[in-house]
Amino acid sequence: MYSPSIRRLVAVVALAVALPVTVFADEEEIVIHRSEEFTLSDGAPKEEIHFVRKFAMSRAQWEKLPKAHTPAKPALSAAKAIELAEASLDPSETDRADSFHVEKLELRHQPAGDPPRPISFYLVDFKVDGSEVPRLVLMDGTVVKPELVRLPPKPPGQR
Repeated sequence: MYSPSIRRLVAVVALAVALPVTVFADEEEIVIHRSEEFTLSDGAPKEEIHFVRKFAMSRAQWEKLPKAHTPAKPALSAAKAIELAEASLDPSETDRADSFHVEKLELRHQPAGDPPRPISFYLVDFKVDGSEVPRLVLMDGTVVKPELVRLPPKPPGQR
């Protein structure tokens, strides 16, 4: 019938459609990173659904984080970031996956929060049976899972 990655993608889309749309701004939430917008479609252009992945944490967690580190000497090694990110994945998916690997690892330094302050983190992208599974790892070892956020429909002509 369909491959496991297609079935998983359909399940994610079904879940995202069933969940209420999340608003980006929240006084108690700090957005650390947003992915680029991506679109899922059933093949018909009028049925496109637009999403971003949002990585966020509570203001209380945010205030406890260490300040950004210099790129030359991050507080957490890349190997440890991968290890922590991998430990946060659902073992039932990775154990039965035909294909599982780290696709990309980025060390980022950018402002976030309100008021903005510099923060350092690793963005780890795994590929599990062809599906992207990202994790954000902070320098204190905290792993942040993304929230799939459905964007409002674009007006005709802006697709």
